[in-house]
Amino acid sequence: MVLGRDPHDMALAANSLIATGGAWLSAQNGEILAQVAMPIAGMLSDLPAAQLAQQFKNLRDLSAKVADWEPPYRVFKAIEGTCLACNAGPHLTDLGLTDGTTRQIVDPLVACWETQA
Repeated sequence: MVLGRDPHDMALAANSLIATGGAWLSAQNGEILAQVAMPIAGMLSDLPAAQLAQQFKNLRDLSAKVADWEPPYRVFKAIEGTCLACNAGPHLTDLGLTDGTTRQIVDPLVACWETQA
């Protein structure tokens, strides 16, 4: 998931996410400020705990340069969690619209009918 307000920074972030197979990262002014790769299912790291903790600390510190709220890291984490298709509610996934409660792919067309012109 990519959040942002600058299309160029968002494209840079998206391309970096694709290249690494998943990550947490912060980008601003055409530069990746910090990145924590998540190569296992796009959600888990294979780094040793101490190295991963240092990368997350760096990400939290540099995220404050991008976000205007405190603490930005927790807001990012909450937003990411709500997008997981395993959580209850509707979610857009690579398979289409899914219902997290029933774990089913949902037809996005609710109703369709012709009208007299």
